[in-house]
Amino acid sequence: MQKMPAAGSADPRRLAALVAAGALLLLQACSNFGPSCSTSDDSNPSDSYTEGTVESGVYMSSQWAGPLLWFPGGKRYDLHHKLGCRPRNISVWVAFSEDGVAAGSMAPAAGNMTVMQQVDDQIIRIKNDTCSDYYLMVTASAPDCTEPDAGSSDGETDAPAD
Repeated sequence: MQKMPAAGSADPRRLAALVAAGALLLLQACSNFGPSCSTSDDSNPSDSYTEGTVESGVYMSSQWAGPLLWFPGGKRYDLHHKLGCRPRNISVWVAFSEDGVAAGSMAPAAGNMTVMQQVDDQIIRIKNDTCSDYYLMVTASAPDCTEPDAGSSDGETDAPAD
């Protein structure tokens, strides 16, 4: 004859099943907090951007007050800088608003928020190598630009194009 559990005591098999189900739910919930994007180049082909302006030898992808470029995790842009030669100076700025300084503030990019993949006499290829979303503004200048690719006479080589 099988013994009945006392009132208020738990059946060990039922308790084990509840613990296993709870652990499975916890694992499933935790997997939702992992990386939600792919930053691989294969998953993120470069988008061509030609809307920037050049004034007095300085390229700006947008104005300080925006609209800045949306720069989600893994995003890559080929910025057509129209300087006529390789830029000598490049500055990269990020914000949490498309409106840049008009909506608050901007800061210089740091670490792998922006990665330069190619710089030549036509484009600046830039990548967001994180899974965070930002808004982007790039400035570049070529003060000694007198002939095509004048900025490369120092023996620099570009990163290979994809």
